[in-house]
Amino acid sequence: MLHVTLRSATVIALALLALVPATGAQTRERRPRMADLLCYTRSDYTRFVVQFTGMAEEVTWEDHVYESNPRVFYIDFYNLRPYFADQDLEIDDGLLQRVQVRNYPAQNAIRIIFYLQNLSEFSRYETPRADGRSLVINLLRRNVTTSAIAETTTRQLTSGTRRVVVIDPGHGGSDGGAQSARAIGGRIRREKDVVLEISRLVQQRLNETGHFEAVLTRSGDRHMSLGERVAYAVHMDGDMFVSIHANHAGNPDRYQEARGLELFYLSDRGVANHTGALVEQLSQSRGGSSRDLQEVVLSRARQQVIQSYTICEYLRWAFRRHRYWRERSRGGEGHFRFIEDRNFHVLRNFAMPCVLVETGYMTHSQECALLISREFQEIVAQNIVDGIVRYYIDQEEEASRHQSRGAN
Repeated sequence: MLHVTLRSATVIALALLALVPATGAQTRERRPRMADLLCYTRSDYTRFVVQFTGMAEEVTWEDHVYESNPRVFYIDFYNLRPYFADQDLEIDDGLLQRVQVRNYPAQNAIRIIFYLQNLSEFSRYETPRADGRSLVINLLRRNVTTSAIAETTTRQLTSGTRRVVVIDPGHGGSDGGAQSARAIGGRIRREKDVVLEISRLVQQRLNETGHFEAVLTRSGDRHMSLGERVAYAVHMDGDMFVSIHANHAGNPDRYQEARGLELFYLSDRGVANHTGALVEQLSQSRGGSSRDLQEVVLSRARQQVIQSYTICEYLRWAFRRHRYWRERSRGGEGHFRFIEDRNFHVLRNFAMPCVLVETGYMTHSQECALLISREFQEIVAQNIVDGIVRYYIDQEEEASRHQSRGAN
């Protein structure tokens, strides 16, 4: 294990230097517009992508479901130029029947209406583009198991690029993390041991695909500071950082109440608080206007946060699709809780997207029994792998489509 002593903020600041343009560079302002509407039908889901260009950060939206017809929902987009013309798009793929686009120029708004045929789950997330951003809407089909998805996702990864995924087993050494409320199998169980086993499985299965170089921040029972973990990820030039933990209900009255899996990405407050120190370091190292640097660093940080949230959505998709997980959820033994933004130290890394996975609650007796079982550890690890692989498949497909359009 490489021992990293550089302060994490300094390492990230150095990594960002190459991304900062010369002081005073100006960007031509463009009023935002809806540039393209794309629809992709897969065996297990339908994806609808709304692409924006110009000052895309000014675009806002709200989604609604018609109370009289739950198979119809719509999204209102604001602060946009009108689309080319109202559209009626027939999809009819067994899940999405049709899509309508309606312009409301007086309100600087566009409404997209989705008429559904069959729906198991709906999710949406943002993703940055070179000239704007996109809103991705996923409509998921029923009765598709994660095992089938894993088989197809691994087979579909075609790029020769080996992506570096840094897996961070939480705690370690003298820091045991959360622990079981009572002895199980004759001893108290500790978070540091559970998450190390899950992390090793994630590393092994990602590397077995041949498309990843998965590395662990700690491969044994040793203590690492939070700053060392972030610095190590930057030193390894990671493409993604995944911190794996198990949770603890602070109040004993909630030990048998709090349970389930949670996903986290960096909060807006975390971005605002952390960018100040980075801007100061960059300004001192290269001179120039702190204000110009602030805009660049904030833009970069927000892009990474959007990507981090997107990865959380893919992980949630993978967990919710697994038949074993759904059965356990119905039995009250484990379920997905939420995606939330938090100001966790290990997420304050703008050199790569970062997520934190809380795999369950050590203080919940049934859930702790699951967490220490090899079967459940393998399922959790495979779900994490499935989400990561599918995320990169879609990234490849998006890049390929951009190249095809550029060639034409």
